[in-house]
Amino acid sequence: DTWNTIADLPNTPRARSHHTAVWDGNKMLVWGGQDENGTLASGATFQPTDSSWQPMASTDADRSNQTPRSQHTSTMVGSQMVVFGGDGGSSGQIAMAGTYTPVEDTWRAESAPIAVTTGKKLYSQAISATKVQVLGISEVSGTPLFGRFDTSTNNWESMSVNGFPAISQNATLNNVEVVWYDTTPLVIWADSNNLVSLLRFDGDSNTWSQIAQFDGIAASGFQGSLFFYGSARIGNTISVPLKLVGTEANNGQGGVENKVLEFSVQP
Repeated sequence: DTWNTIADLPNTPRARSHHTAVWDGNKMLVWGGQDENGTLASGATFQPTDSSWQPMASTDADRSNQTPRSQHTSTMVGSQMVVFGGDGGSSGQIAMAGTYTPVEDTWRAESAPIAVTTGKKLYSQAISATKVQVLGISEVSGTPLFGRFDTSTNNWESMSVNGFPAISQNATLNNVEVVWYDTTPLVIWADSNNLVSLLRFDGDSNTWSQIAQFDGIAASGFQGSLFFYGSARIGNTISVPLKLVGTEANNGQGGVENKVLEFSVQP
């Protein structure tokens, strides 16, 4: 149970940030991101059994095949890696999905655009051998953009946003996290009034419902912001570490307070 440093080996992909890394059952696939020159449409696979890197086919050579992007999401769906959305730099938010097959080292032409991939926050989860759910959140309006992508047809299916509440009055969306409860997305969000809500999507009724809310996280008179730092599910409990950064009204002093919220969710 130890860490080993991976040396700078032949075919090591160039340094980058805001990329994705997924495991296909045999090797790690690293793709996209950005470096000092901008967004990337390149990637490589790492085989841990012999500590070797191999470049992915035709991404840098044929940029018309896959759009350079960072801050996207990637998910293994059966034997394929599906890449969603992201930031294209000067070209703005990307509303396309690409599919890569590792055993063939080939990319499929990108799918037609759909609104679900244009959210600033983007999350995905495989739900079958051919389908993946994608949840996008607009940081401007807080509106969820929800859909399913079918790798067998290369097509999107839009899904309902019925029941998803509006941001509280005179507030803006502050932070969002998503936890997958099996194939059900649970959305934890906070607005600029530091009101935190937990919502769940019901696939049978095709609607969202609020299952918990916290309104007293910050002390009365607190002026500042709340930030989530990831989330985790252990059994039926969702844990969300957060940080409050701001000033207290009674003394005007600034400070940072760390807390952990816990939600109990029934199947």
